[in-house]
Amino acid sequence: MQVDPELFFPEDVKGMKAEILHAKNVCNKCHFIQPCLEYALKNDVVGVWGATTEKERWNIRRDKKIPTPKSITLITNAWVKQKGAR
Repeated sequence: MQVDPELFFPEDVKGMKAEILHAKNVCNKCHFIQPCLEYALKNDVVGVWGATTEKERWNIRRDKKIPTPKSITLITNAWVKQKGAR
């Protein structure tokens, strides 16, 4: 099945829910859903991967105590340092 890769990186806020649902439906039919999700959990990626959104992957990492990808940690630490701890 050929799908436009942009489907997995929705930008239109108004139509985002429909686009995300469509991307997840495509993911759920793919044989590589599990390796795709594992890659996304280990790396700092945006968009729909392994039928999950960035927020859903954040929740999975938290619930399963999977370490946050290094790049996210570096960005967060830099932001906290610049803004100061609250």
